[in-house]
Amino acid sequence: MKIRKFLPLMGLAIFAYLIYKAGFNNILNSFKTINPIYLLIFLILVIIFAVIQTYKWAILIKQQGISISFRSLLEMRFIGEFYNFVVPGRFGSLIRILYLRDKTKRNLGEVSVNVIIDKIIDTFVVFLFSIAGALLLIKHFSNLYWQIGLSLILLVLLALFFKSKRRSMFLFKFIYKTFIPDKLKDKAMESYDLFFKNIPSFRKLIKPILIGIIAWLLNYTSLYILADTFNINVPYIYFITIFAIATVVTLIPITIAGLGTRELALIALFSVFSVESSKILALAITSYILTILLSLIGLYFSLKTDFKV
Repeated sequence: MKIRKFLPLMGLAIFAYLIYKAGFNNILNSFKTINPIYLLIFLILVIIFAVIQTYKWAILIKQQGISISFRSLLEMRFIGEFYNFVVPGRFGSLIRILYLRDKTKRNLGEVSVNVIIDKIIDTFVVFLFSIAGALLLIKHFSNLYWQIGLSLILLVLLALFFKSKRRSMFLFKFIYKTFIPDKLKDKAMESYDLFFKNIPSFRKLIKPILIGIIAWLLNYTSLYILADTFNINVPYIYFITIFAIATVVTLIPITIAGLGTRELALIALFSVFSVESSKILALAITSYILTILLSLIGLYFSLKTDFKV
């Protein structure tokens, strides 16, 4: 039996252990300080975050000359967020490629470019915030900066690798010869050519990157506001960059939606400010519940929309 089948259970086991260590009653007591107004503000900001993220994606799509309504893109964005809760490493959002292909009737290689670039931009922005956090916390966690710095270097090298059609050809040939059925080889090669043909220049990515920074700043600010209802008092700049580091941890595809690993990272990092683990877990549980409720919007759009695999 393959070990990946047990990966979701790993996250649940870590999460259950953290609850046990923090004390179930302590977590329940933390919920007593909840202010419904803060919950409403959090939900509103998360929806605005989704709209801004969709706007960023729409810019990338427009640069390719693809015509599609903003409403359709927003629906696909919510569908992607729903699948992020199902697929480890937050790769569920890539399902948007299939919906965009069917909606625009374009080649898979052509429409996949904007979704993948959109994902890379988000990852890049989160890494920027996390490196800022690593610099702030380096005196407390001496190896944190090097770990995240190395990860960012690898991310940049990966982007440069796939930016060049010549450098990536040997990897594609391996996939092409090993995994692609003979009847699909011609179509796959066409998709490959269109993928690299539609990669935008760096100059065209500046605006989407800036929008991504604004979007993720808003996302972490919504969590900062939500944290206030649990009396978590941490300086703003530390708070948002610590959450960015925790987001990087969730990108490791070993648990569903980063459950368990994110909380483990948050508890360790917020210990610098003597924040009780019960408050961190109460914040995490609340944000999970609210985000899952919003992701049901994506489930609704997914159920009413068919696509071909």
